[in-house]
Amino acid sequence: MDGKWQNYLSRKEVENKKEEDKVSYFVDEFVKREVLYKSDSNNIKIATELLSLSRFERRVFGQTFFEFWDRYKDKNGYFVARRYGTVNDIVFAMVLHGSEMEHDHIMISTQLAAEGFCVWDKYKSKKIVLISTSNKLTDFKFGMIENVEPFPKEKELEIIEDLKIFNWFQNIENIIANFKEYPE
Repeated sequence: MDGKWQNYLSRKEVENKKEEDKVSYFVDEFVKREVLYKSDSNNIKIATELLSLSRFERRVFGQTFFEFWDRYKDKNGYFVARRYGTVNDIVFAMVLHGSEMEHDHIMISTQLAAEGFCVWDKYKSKKIVLISTSNKLTDFKFGMIENVEPFPKEKELEIIEDLKIFNWFQNIENIIANFKEYPE
């Protein structure tokens, strides 16, 4: 190839891409250290969904996660923040909570975040992968809802009422970001 590969690798945009891709390895490490720590069938499914993302999609996921985390890392007390994004028809939900929250409250809030998205989205998305951690990046939790179907009416009304109490899905902040695979 007469040095064409080396020539390609030395291009500025390729070097920038390699540098930007470093954050994508967050997804790989998360799967290795957290998801596959216990390898049950559900964890394997979650790992498969996360690792099916391209390197670029993992970079977007990592950048989005750390931008989200940076927004709340210094916040104290009882709080739950949520962010949702879609890649290849799969919703990826991120939940950050106060580092001093009790386990039961975290689990209830995380479940409501996932179920609330299903209701808000009118069940259009058929799969949700959820990752939750404290704003100090401790106590990682994760899960997946497959084959999302409408809840029974009574359950849906209960979820809607809980969302109102938490003031979730009332004032949606849409964030639009533009990512280039080969940054200039």
